[in-house]
Amino acid sequence: MAYGPLEYYIIGFEGHKFTGDIAPALKKAADSGAIRILDLVFVTKDGHGAVSAIEYEHFDKEVAHAFSRIDKNGEGLFTSEDLEEIGKGIGNDSSAALILVEHLWAAELREAIVHARGRLVQHGILTEDAVEALETITA
Repeated sequence: MAYGPLEYYIIGFEGHKFTGDIAPALKKAADSGAIRILDLVFVTKDGHGAVSAIEYEHFDKEVAHAFSRIDKNGEGLFTSEDLEEIGKGIGNDSSAALILVEHLWAAELREAIVHARGRLVQHGILTEDAVEALETITA
């Protein structure tokens, strides 16, 4: 199976309470056909630095339902080594959501580039600070 471009996101949270507030935006993007969620994992790091993965099924019913509506593939692509590595990047007493998405909207563009014997030379994502700076310039 050929995939469109893949990208992962690590979204950090203070504490260990996931509310499900990000689920509607993810669901909207997936329902539009722009992306496909390939994997969705939650990680916590306790006060002593121990990292644990949490399945959203263990959240309260409403939050678990919100995430189950977007994680239809359940591929399990993040490994335990990935989770440990991610855990190193978050602070004690914090959590993170790891999301692997396939950019379906770009699959056709990728095919066109290959057909034209082109290649992607560089790709980047602007940081939140850069986006805010751009917004002030274009406002």
